[in-house]
Amino acid sequence: MDTKKCVAILGSSIVAFCLAEAAYAAQCPAGFPSKPVQMWVGYTPGGLSDQLTRALSTIIKKQQGWTVVVLNKGGAGSGVMFAELARAPADGHTIGVSAGPSAVTSVPITQPNNPYKPEDFTYLGTAQKLDTGFASLSTAPFTNWKEMVAYAKKKGRLTVSTAGADHQFFADQISKAEGINMVIVPATGAADAVMMVLGGHTDMAISGTTHIEYLRSGQMRQIFTLGATRAAFADYAPSTTELGYDIPGADYYVYYAAPAGLSPELTACLSGALDEAVNTEEFAAVAAKFEAKPHNLGPQGLTDFILSDAAKFKKYYSK
Repeated sequence: MDTKKCVAILGSSIVAFCLAEAAYAAQCPAGFPSKPVQMWVGYTPGGLSDQLTRALSTIIKKQQGWTVVVLNKGGAGSGVMFAELARAPADGHTIGVSAGPSAVTSVPITQPNNPYKPEDFTYLGTAQKLDTGFASLSTAPFTNWKEMVAYAKKKGRLTVSTAGADHQFFADQISKAEGINMVIVPATGAADAVMMVLGGHTDMAISGTTHIEYLRSGQMRQIFTLGATRAAFADYAPSTTELGYDIPGADYYVYYAAPAGLSPELTACLSGALDEAVNTEEFAAVAAKFEAKPHNLGPQGLTDFILSDAAKFKKYYSK
């Protein structure tokens, strides 16, 4: 790092902001990596997490000179991937990729037999924040929240396809409050969830950005968005906060993790490599295709976010 380009700010820790450089510069142990670095995407090919990770892997190859292999390990909203990641060696050669972070926050609490817990991973950072929406076909018999609720009451149920592990939680909260029966239909990935709607198999899909191209083409319409704010790509659709809901787990990021026990040196190395890639114009161009901007919480920020979200779910379910 060129210290002439940096300004040190003292607080609880020293943070260096460098012009034209990443906040977390990759400083790796000698000889690392000794073999290809594998990125395990917890979903089937074609979804947002998959596309972003493949773009990042290409950039990391250029920047670090590593051999990076992206493998898809879909199933259970990335739960299958995390179960395997928790057993993997903490040697820096395996990184898990998910979106949520429900697979490591609510699932370990709601499923007692789940083989891992939030503390079983070392969190490295995020690629971008997601605006997750509930979307239907534009030809559906409802075009907004009020009409959706009325339709669900008349039909008797509302089917929603999703790959998210904790989306049953969202469905249950909405069903209870509105007096409807919102039924979750599991999908292998975001792309699969959207295809279910397009094929007429479900009434709605929960998607971060996979459905944006169909919003643009007029094939789909967003009915509402999870979290506190409306999505920039569908600003006509109200947020759950606007609708009177305070649902934990509604903030989503594409995030990266390694097995617990990763050394501080390897944590700095991997989080630095990730951050350098996320902060490139090349990656920004990829993120822009999904109406989003790169957003990295960093290793400590992501760790705090994960543990805070898990605590909220634990408190909620303890009631």
